[in-house]
Amino acid sequence: MSKLLAARKKVKLPIRKGDRVLYLGVGAGRTAEIMLDSGVEVIYGVEIAPKPMKKFLELCGRHRNLIPIYADARHPEKYSGIVEKVDLIYQDVAQPDQMEIAIRNAEWFLREGGHAILMVKTRSIDVSTSPKEVIKKELEKLSNFKIIASERLSPSYPDHWVVIFRR
Repeated sequence: MSKLLAARKKVKLPIRKGDRVLYLGVGAGRTAEIMLDSGVEVIYGVEIAPKPMKKFLELCGRHRNLIPIYADARHPEKYSGIVEKVDLIYQDVAQPDQMEIAIRNAEWFLREGGHAILMVKTRSIDVSTSPKEVIKKELEKLSNFKIIASERLSPSYPDHWVVIFRR
């Protein structure tokens, strides 16, 4: 089961028909396809790893509303000429600075009133601290946003949380 589907069992996800989505850590694009099936208008898929990007490019050949961006999500200024304001940021990256990556991209691209859905991998942030403590510290970084939800994705993904915030 994908993290997106696991999150849907926990919270109401703000993915709407017609949304423009910036997907950070798109990988091979399986979750992006699920989003397309729910009616999103376009997905800008950012990926830095070559192998998943190659698979995503193949998927983009079958879906004209998928836009591949081979870049490091830490540097949104490098793809600011491609990505327009979006209704939704969806992030699934395994990095210690994943919250900072989300915030930076939200500041660049998330329209006022737009949402972000983050799949927070607590063990990628700090393996020596309990997931509950890690997520507590990470949520404090969202002081300029309105936190809508924060739920652990157990039992499917016990060290992952879905965090939803709004601009």
